[in-house]
Amino acid sequence: MRVLVIGASGKVGKALLNSLRIRSRDDVEAVGTFFSHPDPTLLHLDVTNHEQVKDTLFKLRPDVVVQCSAITYAERCEEEPELAWKVNVESTRHLVQVCRDLNSKLVFISSDYVFDGERGNYSEVDEPNPINVLGKTKVEGERLVSRLPKHLVIRTAVVLDAAPSSKSFFRQVVERVGRGENMTVPNDQVENPTLATNLADVITDLILQEENGIFHVAGATPIDRYNLTLRICNTLGLEEDLVRGVPSDSLGQKAKRPKNLALSVNKVKGVVKTPLLDLDGILEDLVKEYYSYLPKGLYVFPLRVHADPRGTLTVLVSQGRPDAPNADVIREVYVSSIPERGIRRAGHKHNRTDEFFNVESGTAKFVLVDDREGMPSGREPVSIILSSKYPSVLSVPAGIYHAVVSMKPGTRIISMASKPYEPGSPDEVKLELEAFGPELNYG
Repeated sequence: MRVLVIGASGKVGKALLNSLRIRSRDDVEAVGTFFSHPDPTLLHLDVTNHEQVKDTLFKLRPDVVVQCSAITYAERCEEEPELAWKVNVESTRHLVQVCRDLNSKLVFISSDYVFDGERGNYSEVDEPNPINVLGKTKVEGERLVSRLPKHLVIRTAVVLDAAPSSKSFFRQVVERVGRGENMTVPNDQVENPTLATNLADVITDLILQEENGIFHVAGATPIDRYNLTLRICNTLGLEEDLVRGVPSDSLGQKAKRPKNLALSVNKVKGVVKTPLLDLDGILEDLVKEYYSYLPKGLYVFPLRVHADPRGTLTVLVSQGRPDAPNADVIREVYVSSIPERGIRRAGHKHNRTDEFFNVESGTAKFVLVDDREGMPSGREPVSIILSSKYPSVLSVPAGIYHAVVSMKPGTRIISMASKPYEPGSPDEVKLELEAFGPELNYG
């Protein structure tokens, strides 16, 4: 089976291409395209260029085509309705014709915005009734795709990932609240947050099982946007007081938002083996993904808290234990107690010393600049948030500038170093705090 994923540089397309390549092994040849985000592993394709689309599909002759390329931001669809119709509908119309000529199956990624949000718990047999341009383009796309004898329509919602370049709601919360900014979100819009990788795995199941028709594929927990924001903040130890929930009508958004878009996912649960994650599982995986985007050699190790009736025990570093980061040698351990939020510390690198950091209480943001020779990061600052809410250890090898800012009063950081501090010959190279960029500022 050859599968073509159109829009494989986006959240859903990237996760799906990866899922197809990993989970199907040799059963599937998966090919992806990009439009505005160049990737040497993908083919360039403009879905609005019908001749290019036809030439590409006739050259590849895919058994399955997945249309992930679309304008999905509701506000932009209201601002540019003609463009939204051109990308979301007319390109789909042409894809339907080419897939019919090639006898290819077409998988169309749709949205919960096809419904009006008046009652929630929508199933696949409920009649769509969109109230904004995005929803109307998706309904028309579904109608076109459903004309094919072999097709899948996937309705999903609030797709989340943790990639630094992502515009997903998870990244918006982490970046804005993580800078100490106030964030106003609607408290009356209920949807099913969905993990991009979980969505991709379920779509892969549906493709490999050669299912047809409409399926709701979304997270198992409906929740309003305000409480979702609080849950994200709580998971990473961010300040929940910075978040304010307000009615949708007070936000002045151009696109009318449906209020209750809770989706029933019972149909797909009865068809595929991959479980749809609830919100706890989604947040757990998002945090792991968030910590995976660090320069080579740096990592965040999630710690295991051993608990019994006497209390808890956590191993911070060890040699060879599977439940703690590995340290060849630790020669010095010290604790930094930071009384107030917004205090910046460190701002240096070590040439010979490796360090491990654990936030014992509170929350802190570490900003890192990789100064090692031959590393591809280009000295661009990278930030990562650590909290006692999520017990973990950040490993910072020698050669990486690091600074830290406290995000809560009373933050305590345990630092473990492979070499002791020597006043006569300090292994320390200073870097001006301004060089760490605005991420080192808080509040």
